[in-house]
Amino acid sequence: MFHAVVIARVKLDTHDKQALEAFSREIKTIPEIQYAVMLMGAFDFDLHIVVRDIDHYQHLLHHRLADMPGVKEMESSVVLDVVMNT
Repeated sequence: MFHAVVIARVKLDTHDKQALEAFSREIKTIPEIQYAVMLMGAFDFDLHIVVRDIDHYQHLLHHRLADMPGVKEMESSVVLDVVMNT
């Protein structure tokens, strides 16, 4: 059963069309990524990732997420509680 939600914010090293499309294609191949949006601001993408536990996320981070094309920086936060969902 999947119980943990991690929000990963990703900054790419470049913002040309090819880089954005390559990253977008890659995240669509990772089933744990349930929701992804492109942002304007300090980070380029916000990924909502559903995993069994933190060990599952750590494995995903080291074997898939860190190797995605064009990733310059990534910051992750674990969701503790959903306060509102409309």
